[in-house]
Amino acid sequence: MNWVTVIWSLAAGACIGLGIIYLLIWRKVPAQHASFAFAVAALATAAIAFHELSLITCEVPESFEQTLRGAHVPLAVLLISLAYFVRNYFGTVRPWLFWI
Repeated sequence: MNWVTVIWSLAAGACIGLGIIYLLIWRKVPAQHASFAFAVAALATAAIAFHELSLITCEVPESFEQTLRGAHVPLAVLLISLAYFVRNYFGTVRPWLFWI
């Protein structure tokens, strides 16, 4: 196990821990949609970190292609949840800002 694997795993673990904490906060106060969006963003970031770690260890181009294709799903979830977080946390009422 090299140092890159350790650092990527620690970063993903920190994102999972942060996501769980904010899920618990959202469970206590369900009206705080920003906490839920932040938790989803943190968990999506952890999923992206695990996909990147598997991209580093790919040996054949076919597995690299499949892993890269699978990484697009958590990336889309991350972008949508961050836009939703900004909309709820900062209280922007203009929906066109969310869609941009």
